[in-house]
Amino acid sequence: MVLIDADNVSADALECPAPLRPMPVLGVPGWWEPNEAPAFYRDARVFRPAPA
Repeated sequence: MVLIDADNVSADALECPAPLRPMPVLGVPGWWEPNEAPAFYRDARVFRPAPA
């Protein structure tokens, strides 16, 4: 979800040069104990590679 302060927004702020990608919440530090191991981030089932 993207929140925009409608009182302080310009037309340029609404332009998005790249598509918004979902944020993998399992990668937020401190959110889930297993994500403290570096190997966790190499799991392609959780963190898919960026599109080419």
